[in-house]
Amino acid sequence: MTVSLLEAFHEHGLETYRQLLGAALDRLLPDPLVRAGGPVHLETTVVRTATSTVVHLISFLPSRETPELDLVHDAFPLVDVPVAIRLADAPRSVRLQPAGREPAWERDGKYVHVRVTTTDGHAMVVVEHD
Repeated sequence: MTVSLLEAFHEHGLETYRQLLGAALDRLLPDPLVRAGGPVHLETTVVRTATSTVVHLISFLPSRETPELDLVHDAFPLVDVPVAIRLADAPRSVRLQPAGREPAWERDGKYVHVRVTTTDGHAMVVVEHD
């Protein structure tokens, strides 16, 4: 009998399975649109337009309230979380929203690197480009 790695992770939740899945994804997608450090539960979403790229970072930790229901009550802070966003060209600006701050950032050729801190569970890295 064989069991897929995804099924095994779903049933048992072993860290080793998560690491194997991550390594497989890294091989399939060597240059992803975004890379983010931070806690395992961190959700990232990328919205790209002709002139900007927005990376949403969502950090809320669900709690099991019933056998079938996970609810979210509290935000989980993000502290100095590294985020790398793949861009073809150099950005015109990088802003952290909704805080309205201009964080320090650098570009290494393919990626713009920034570090994000937020206490309310949500931040957006807004990169304006041509």
